[in-house]
Amino acid sequence: MRDCPTATDAKKDAALAAWREQRKSQPERAKHVAEKGISKKVVLVNSILEIPLCPDTGSDRNIISRDYLNELKELDAR
Repeated sequence: MRDCPTATDAKKDAALAAWREQRKSQPERAKHVAEKGISKKVVLVNSILEIPLCPDTGSDRNIISRDYLNELKELDAR
């Protein structure tokens, strides 16, 4: 949010406060799914970066690591 060029400081503060409030109300859980006997699935992000995918785990949220996010920023900047 900090780096968003179109959001005002007030909007950034409001979005951050809403996000923090939502985090307090719902504990998050991550589920690791083994890939035993399953072919590896990937998703291509912005046509430049392949990220491992675990489809239909029943999750309401998707999580990618900061490393993938940083790599995507680097590749997209080129």
